[in-house]
Amino acid sequence: MTQDVFQHIFLDMFAIFEKTLNYHWNIESKSFRGLHKLLDEQYHDLLEQIDEFAEYIRAKKKRKIRMHCALMCKEHMTPIEPDFKDMEMVNDLVKNHELFVMYMKKEVDAMTDLVDQDVLVGLIKSHEKMAWMLRSFLTS
Repeated sequence: MTQDVFQHIFLDMFAIFEKTLNYHWNIESKSFRGLHKLLDEQYHDLLEQIDEFAEYIRAKKKRKIRMHCALMCKEHMTPIEPDFKDMEMVNDLVKNHELFVMYMKKEVDAMTDLVDQDVLVGLIKSHEKMAWMLRSFLTS
């Protein structure tokens, strides 16, 4: 994995975390309790993933982590929409998880390092599960 790929994945993870937290704070509907709880669980899981991924980069790749907030959400993540209604928020999060998974699958296919592949496969599984849980909320 090149440094650019690591940086891209890190920024995408942080963008999804920030969006999830923002939507968690701004829910207003009769679905409040369930959606608030789901997003609370997901943003805590995302924060843990970000920390573990950053530590992996530092330990294995010997690279410093840099936050380039101006670059976040520019490649393929959608920006936070402050006026979204609850189900629009959920749809937006599903879309971002799916985009992130597609990007990581492309990168996994190009990798030769088995540990790097394993790290990304773990992230793919986690984000596929988060997207599934959000899609399930939409059908309930």
